[in-house]
Amino acid sequence: MTIQVSESEALKALRRFYAAEEEYVASGAKDFSVIAETLHEDVVMHQAASLPYGGDWKKREGFEAWIKAMNGVWSKLEHRDVHIFDAGDDTVFTRAPGRCDFACDRSNN
Repeated sequence: MTIQVSESEALKALRRFYAAEEEYVASGAKDFSVIAETLHEDVVMHQAASLPYGGDWKKREGFEAWIKAMNGVWSKLEHRDVHIFDAGDDTVFTRAPGRCDFACDRSNN
């Protein structure tokens, strides 16, 4: 028996984004255009209000600002045991627990 599994367009887009993210990190976070090329012009990133960079980040410019804000908080971010759930042609969920280190000493705050 042969089982064929095809990836949705959403999952293909996520894989392109992850590849671009790796390239962006390798560039020393200098060339955002590699990530921008993977994003829809009307992209919206929703982040929980409880995060230091919480809120809605809109369009490619907002997404870049979110990355800079996030990088300003964390000096190291490692995702472990990433699970990707393909929910159709336009929806993908990810679960990515990780380990983070703050970019600055917050013990006096």
